[in-house]
Amino acid sequence: IKCGSSAASPGPPTHPLQQLSSMMQSSAALFAILLGACFAQAAAARRGRGRGFLSLSAEMQPQVVAQTLVKVEDEWRSEARASAECEEAGAGDCGSAPLRFEKSCATVVNAVLQASGGDRGIVQEYLDEICAEEKLQGWRRQLCQSFGNTVTAAMTADVYNNREELNVPGVCHEFWQGLAEDEKVQLKSERAEAKAQEERRAQEQKAEAERRAAQQKADEEKRVQEQKAAEERRAAEQKAQESKKAVAGTAQPAVVNATHHEEQGASAEAAAGTVRQVVVNATHHEAEGVSAEDREAEQVAEEADKRSREVSATIAEAKSIVEEDLHVQAQANGTAEPLQPQTAAEVVKPKGKQANSTPGA
Repeated sequence: IKCGSSAASPGPPTHPLQQLSSMMQSSAALFAILLGACFAQAAAARRGRGRGFLSLSAEMQPQVVAQTLVKVEDEWRSEARASAECEEAGAGDCGSAPLRFEKSCATVVNAVLQASGGDRGIVQEYLDEICAEEKLQGWRRQLCQSFGNTVTAAMTADVYNNREELNVPGVCHEFWQGLAEDEKVQLKSERAEAKAQEERRAQEQKAEAERRAAQQKADEEKRVQEQKAAEERRAAEQKAQESKKAVAGTAQPAVVNATHHEEQGASAEAAAGTVRQVVVNATHHEAEGVSAEDREAEQVAEEADKRSREVSATIAEAKSIVEEDLHVQAQANGTAEPLQPQTAAEVVKPKGKQANSTPGA
């Protein structure tokens, strides 16, 4: 395979774990082969042209290697997530994911060491260029840089020792520790965020339920108040009708009684007038003196006049009572007019009173 070329993907395994393991090995193997081809091509160009390593970045095509490394990193992180979820669930055996990772990691590290000839400087420079590629962003770039730092930290100035005797499993185990721990933190953060969102949704649902309950309560209270007001209004109207009937029933006998008293008063006034006329006539005919009979007649006239005034006062009082009752009734019907006050003279003034004068002798 040449630097910059791609390899066909293998057929899918039957079991999910086998599929993941197979994909990791395939991606790691492809990365190792591609890395080796690019290093070999760069080394040949350097021997032929005598230029430094960094001047050969075009021949090494780090962008192609970075594109393949994206797949490798995705698979590594999937293994770290599986391990974190396994430990979170408290499962008994969670060691399969680290084993699959370390096998894939060892393939990549050995490819880097062999392709670079164990030269620590070459490894550092080339991995820096790969990690800076546009394909690697965010956590992928951080993971690439962490991988490069872990590998170069384990290497020495002895290229042979790096190439033949470097503790590759130890390098991968150390890298796995950091990767797994970061994924645990990420998983915990995601769980906390999911829990917070669930609590927010629960609080919002509770608040909405309380709002609806309060609205229903307010609507019910309003309905009860309106019903109560309507009942009070009907009761007031019924009471007004009953009061109207009662006033009418009371006023009618009062009017009859007043009329009867008025008729009696008129008769008394007429009698008093007749008596007074008799007294005048008697006085006129007997200017020289007044007999005992005439004085008695005069007393009778005065008593009749007094009786007439009393009857007039009684009639006026009865009329006033009737008018007040009618006014109350009119107020209940909303058609009341102001009462005209009566003077004391109007109440006690007798009807048809004549002057009681005695002509001089």
